[in-house]
Amino acid sequence: MALLGLIAFLPKIAFQAAFKGKYRTSFFQRFGYSFPKIEKKNKGPIVWIHAVSLGETQAASALQKRLETEMSDATFVISSTTETGHAAAKRLMPSAHFHVYMPFDLYLPVKWVLSKCKPDIVILIEGDFWWRFLHEAKKKGAITFVASGKISERSCNRLKTFM
Repeated sequence: MALLGLIAFLPKIAFQAAFKGKYRTSFFQRFGYSFPKIEKKNKGPIVWIHAVSLGETQAASALQKRLETEMSDATFVISSTTETGHAAAKRLMPSAHFHVYMPFDLYLPVKWVLSKCKPDIVILIEGDFWWRFLHEAKKKGAITFVASGKISERSCNRLKTFM
């Protein structure tokens, strides 16, 4: 289903890349290409914080700074979906060890990315759920959280069937 959605949006993505400059730096990394090998910098956990765009990134920066003081031996991975969010993450959270793009929520990109990074903790800012990513991260033993988000009971039950 996600693959069909991606195929449907490819012309729009191509247009925006060609004429508006969007996705030029993020497109291939979102497919898992050129995603860095992420290893622990210290003995603590790998903490992956995902903030979709600028607003979520601003909210995530306070959380990351707080976690950094509480978990000084953690390795922090900050992901975003948009290029403005990515630039803001680099500016607002320069002490994070890695700044990456969240892969498209498709089987192979998620598998490739999670083979290069095995997070111990995944924190999603607000309610942007990445079903395949969450499922695969959980299979690899990651603990997942949603910060500053809400979900209806119906959506929660649906999420449980995927998890």
